[in-house]
Amino acid sequence: MRQIGPSNNTGSFAGLKRTLRRPAYYWGLRMGLFAVIIGLGFALVMLVPWAVYYEEKLGQFEDYLAREHDMKLQKILVAGRRGLDQDEILDLMGVIENEPMLRLDLHAIRDRLLTHPVIREVSVRYVEPDTLLVTLEERLPMGVWIDGGLPKLFSHDGHELGVMEVDHEDLPRFAGPGAPEAASELMNMLLDYPEIGKRLSLAIRIGHRRWNLRLDSGLEILLPEARMAEALARITSMQEEEAILDRDLSSIDARLDDRWFLKLSPRIREQLSQKERA
Repeated sequence: MRQIGPSNNTGSFAGLKRTLRRPAYYWGLRMGLFAVIIGLGFALVMLVPWAVYYEEKLGQFEDYLAREHDMKLQKILVAGRRGLDQDEILDLMGVIENEPMLRLDLHAIRDRLLTHPVIREVSVRYVEPDTLLVTLEERLPMGVWIDGGLPKLFSHDGHELGVMEVDHEDLPRFAGPGAPEAASELMNMLLDYPEIGKRLSLAIRIGHRRWNLRLDSGLEILLPEARMAEALARITSMQEEEAILDRDLSSIDARLDDRWFLKLSPRIREQLSQKERA
């Protein structure tokens, strides 16, 4: 009778199990696997001397091109340099004159140049037949950060550029932890309030949260953490109406929205004290 529905393959699976249990089949699998491992090992052993031979021949070919076709490094051109010393750049590149051009690792040269804090971006490429062209993009100093008594230059992105060795009288001064990272935002904001910005002597970052602005007259403005622009606008308005920045004040505490505190200068306080004693 013909069976309708799925057939019973139990017998086939049982036969397969018996086949796998046979010693000859088992040892055949082991020998095949062993042969594959031996083949891979032999290939690896042969690969090492072949790689050494290839590298040696490649070096000989590079020497031939450098000797017969004058493909040796003779000149390095540096473009985009503004403040960096050229000798410092060449030392950092780590290349020597008459080095075969084909042996120069341009990626490694670029990586070494990028370790310099002033260099933001750089490209290095061949200019045939014997020249390297290095194109730099430098970080320019935005301000001077007084850190532990040492004046350090920093860029617009808050990147430290090293200790200031030459005086930069035109750059604003900053102090306090986190000042370089937040300085760009502050200076951009002060562009809208030039009456305050032109008097700025030192911007002090307080607790990574807010600013104190010390003006050239000695007056110190304590700005709030939030709504800093509103406080600067109000001070500008008070300067236009009452010349508050020209008064004998030592500080304007603008940290609170609903009330500000004005502190008289020591000279005025001394005069008032003398009048009271009289």
